[in-house]
Amino acid sequence: MAVSVDLPDPTSPFRPIHPRHKQDIAHRLYLGARALAYSETETIYRGPFPKEICDTSGHQIKVKYQFDNIKLLSEDIFEVYCSENTSSEEEEEADSEDGWIRVNQVIKTDSTSLMLTYQCPGNILATSLRYIWKDNPCEFKKCAVYGEKSDLPGPPFKLKVNSSCIL
Repeated sequence: MAVSVDLPDPTSPFRPIHPRHKQDIAHRLYLGARALAYSETETIYRGPFPKEICDTSGHQIKVKYQFDNIKLLSEDIFEVYCSENTSSEEEEEADSEDGWIRVNQVIKTDSTSLMLTYQCPGNILATSLRYIWKDNPCEFKKCAVYGEKSDLPGPPFKLKVNSSCIL
């Protein structure tokens, strides 16, 4: 598998599901084959993925990525789920589009971390975070988070925000 969410082709004569940028997708699949099938441990074949998502209390979330150093190209693709409920009921609610709001600000704090600022209504805190969770979420090779060395995009995710992290 290869992440191709940053390779949209809305004007493709074959409809957007069949982009014309096959070389980019092929290169990403090639990297995966080298790393997995041929056990080339030095080959980077995937973009950054969160290792830890922590509420720093005060309407800020720190996202620490694993693997690659990250580069930030955009700030408008992260969303938080605002809820007072922290039970399994909240998980069902988070599957709907209601309650999701766009993050106000994204700042790269070091080579592997981002600080996200958000504002939920009242004193409600974010319980989940999602990234590129829309159809055609970003323009061609302009998603928010890429690997610094690999130039590969981070994949879409929807994860719980941990309120008990040690920062």
